[in-house]
Amino acid sequence: MQIILTRHGQTDLNSQKIISGQDDAKLTELGLAQARALGKALARFTPLRIYASDLDRAVKTALAVQQVNGGELTLVPELRERCYGEIQGKNGIEYDKALAASGLSEEEFRPPGGESRADLKNRIKPAVDRIINEAMALNPPGTLVIVAHHSVNRRLLSIWLGPEFGEAPQGNCCINQIEYDPSSGFKAVVINSVEHLK
Repeated sequence: MQIILTRHGQTDLNSQKIISGQDDAKLTELGLAQARALGKALARFTPLRIYASDLDRAVKTALAVQQVNGGELTLVPELRERCYGEIQGKNGIEYDKALAASGLSEEEFRPPGGESRADLKNRIKPAVDRIINEAMALNPPGTLVIVAHHSVNRRLLSIWLGPEFGEAPQGNCCINQIEYDPSSGFKAVVINSVEHLK
């Protein structure tokens, strides 16, 4: 089975280098154009089953993919971006300061009112396991498209492919193409491709 893992299109907060977290940031005009380009790029993978975070930026991106390709769209709240608590709405420098002050590892650090990387992994893994099992039960399983977020994608890549993939860049509307076979597991075909956006 083919899995396409992608990130939503550019938002107004992305363009300002602000941490959105679970705030419901809106797609910019560029973000909408990226989503349409993503939809066209995924036409070769039909039939699609699309699963998306229920945050607006992911929903709008998923709808653009669906508009081009059809396929069933299911919203999955567990795919929401990591909650950054009090750091949401601030920039990455503020995150780095809070991390350093905590004395904790990146994996353990939980911003006040937010989630750690470990919390995020524990939230998303059962949901994605369920999604994959549902897709594999179909005949044929088709291509599974997951529209999520920067931190979510990195955690999934780390779970599927190994910790070194947990730091992979994740551009807006990038394509991560993963092959999955129950007997051999997950294999990376393409990571963070943005060629379709040029």
